[in-house]
Amino acid sequence: MLGRSPLLLGVPSVGEFIKEGTLVDSSRWVKDRFSLNDDLNFINSPIDEANLEGEFDSAMVDPPWYESAVQEWFSYASSVVSLGGTILVPLMGNLTRPDAPYFRRNMERLASEVGPYSILRGAVEYSVPRFEACALDVGSSSVCSNWRIADILIVKNNNKLRCPGFSESVNGWRTYRIRDDFIGVRSGLVGEFESEDLEIFGIETVDSVSRRHPRVAKSNIWSSRNVIARSSNSNILHSLLTRKSDDGSEVECRIKELYDEFIEVS
Repeated sequence: MLGRSPLLLGVPSVGEFIKEGTLVDSSRWVKDRFSLNDDLNFINSPIDEANLEGEFDSAMVDPPWYESAVQEWFSYASSVVSLGGTILVPLMGNLTRPDAPYFRRNMERLASEVGPYSILRGAVEYSVPRFEACALDVGSSSVCSNWRIADILIVKNNNKLRCPGFSESVNGWRTYRIRDDFIGVRSGLVGEFESEDLEIFGIETVDSVSRRHPRVAKSNIWSSRNVIARSSNSNILHSLLTRKSDDGSEVECRIKELYDEFIEVS
């Protein structure tokens, strides 16, 4: 379906099987995790900053499962895929969350404006990421298989959509890598107090992976083991994590102390 010159938006796992084409992904660790072909054009940036040139035979997109993000990524793909090309986008299952059926209807409606479409049932199986497994574990649940299954919406790009204006990101998290773990830190948390010393408190493994969870919303540290915490001074923490490669220094010792705290909790 993807043809000779596909565009992959946030789909590095598919990039392992594509000899030519373009992959856009904002993660700094894509090449560490995936074996990409040398002939694949890899653009390491957010999609709204990719500045793509030319047209593509097809596109496969895998946005975050928020309605605005999926519609924006789909519209962006439609704007750069040639007329008659194919666009593939996952559709979450109806039982994924309460608003999933509503979300699916809206996506099918948008797809119908672009061209004829079909749905391939149960075509995508997502691995359970470590942070979700940790959340399920602390919530006394166990998942023995990859439970998140998606359909694939396959759309003929007969009526190109305009390049969308992307929603302003309210994410605010900057991610750092420590060994095999990742720690996200954000600044500007309401009530964050500034101090000369860095204090980390309120460390816990939370039972939800949602940014909307009340305890996540009140935290400015979030790890790939789904451990959250609050920092008294996120600017100091950003600085420490940026300079974490200074082995043997006081910075490295403080990072190790922080890292060990998170590992102990999780």
